[in-house]
Amino acid sequence: MENCNENLGRYPIDLNELIGDNPTRQGRRKDAWNRVYKFAMTQNGKDFLITPAGPDEKFETEDDIISK
Repeated sequence: MENCNENLGRYPIDLNELIGDNPTRQGRRKDAWNRVYKFAMTQNGKDFLITPAGPDEKFETEDDIISK
């Protein structure tokens, strides 16, 4: 995350900024069900959460997996 801050001069605001143009990261835009992840900054503005919708295709339900 600090690397992003150094390169952009700020922290990324969405998943596209985090992934950037790096060809090896392009497959990380979607989850195992081929759906876009939900990206959210935490309150401190220095961390983020990446969440897949999961098999039920809905965010904020029991099948979500949250990565910090």
